[in-house]
Amino acid sequence: METPCLLCALPFLVLLAVGAAAVITRIGLQIAWRRGLTSTLVSSWLKDWRFY
Repeated sequence: METPCLLCALPFLVLLAVGAAAVITRIGLQIAWRRGLTSTLVSSWLKDWRFY
C-alpha cells in the first residue's frame, strides 16, 4: 500500500528538491555578486581617495 503513494509523491519531492536547490543557488549568486560589486566599488573608492 505504501509503494504507490511513494511513487506518486516522488515527482513532487523531486520538484521540491530542484526548486529548493535553484532558490539556494540564486540567493548565493546574488550574495556573491553583491559582495563582489561592493568590494570592487570600495576598493576603487579607496584608491581614488588615496590619490586625492
